[in-house]
Amino acid sequence: MATKQDQTKKILKKLSKEEIGRITLELSKIPLFKASEAVILTEEHRAVMVKQISEKYEEIFKLAKLDYINDENLKDTPMRVASMYINELMIGRYSSAPRIEAFPANYYNIIQQDMAYDNDDMLYAEKAAKDIHIKLDEITEKFYKYSDIDPVISNLLLKEADKLLTELMEHEERFLPKVSNKSMVVKTVDVNSLCSHHFIPFVSTDEKDSRAVIAYVPRLGSDKALLGISKLQRIMDYFGRRPQLQETLNWQIKTFISLILRSQNVMVSFHNIVHYCEKTRGVESHCGTTSSSEYSGLYNKQEYRDLAFSLIK
Repeated sequence: MATKQDQTKKILKKLSKEEIGRITLELSKIPLFKASEAVILTEEHRAVMVKQISEKYEEIFKLAKLDYINDENLKDTPMRVASMYINELMIGRYSSAPRIEAFPANYYNIIQQDMAYDNDDMLYAEKAAKDIHIKLDEITEKFYKYSDIDPVISNLLLKEADKLLTELMEHEERFLPKVSNKSMVVKTVDVNSLCSHHFIPFVSTDEKDSRAVIAYVPRLGSDKALLGISKLQRIMDYFGRRPQLQETLNWQIKTFISLILRSQNVMVSFHNIVHYCEKTRGVESHCGTTSSSEYSGLYNKQEYRDLAFSLIK
């Protein structure tokens, strides 16, 4: 099986000097953007970027007196390291956001509608919710568009969606049918990200119950109630495969899932994540792990958080 490095070499071999020159110029025009943001690059653009970075690594190796020319163990290492960062550890930074579809849930029983609200109030809430759904549809399409070309705008869109989702829940509470079912989806996923301070991985492991837990309460009766279970790992990989802070990663995943489901009833919790920047340098803590959570809606209640964690034990 060809490695990422081999694939990069194959792409570079196919490109002419003129094409490499053109791509180099295009790369030079892309402004710097924050570590946790993303801009899509083609395979060809990434290959030329790897080439440029590997040449800089050769300079670093020379300064560090590392003989990458004659030492068999160091040959091609500048290219390997450059390819590892661009095509693996940071691939989420240069990829399109995953297109995630939500599905309806039809397994519910409607009970008596709460009559705490009068008809006019319910009609107003229904119209307000419809307007917010239109805005959220527009934000979703804009996010997919700008996540490819403008990371600043895509991040602002997530923040705008977060506010609108809070308003949406307040309105829908007034007119959505009450259901008798109690439902919750809980999924554990792997974490594989990169510390933005030291460019060393932070990951979930097989030890100490180390993993990320994603939980949400389906909006029964909605056409956006459920996500395919593999999609949650895809979302984690998209936002995780770039230089990150664990807390920022929490928020990005929670907000993106909330946008797709049109619901704030989402929790993303990281448990016992190992940061190798702490383990292999600095304090060199061999037993320290980091846990963090981001949640909203029903998960503001302790009983919902407890239920989610009980389902994965």
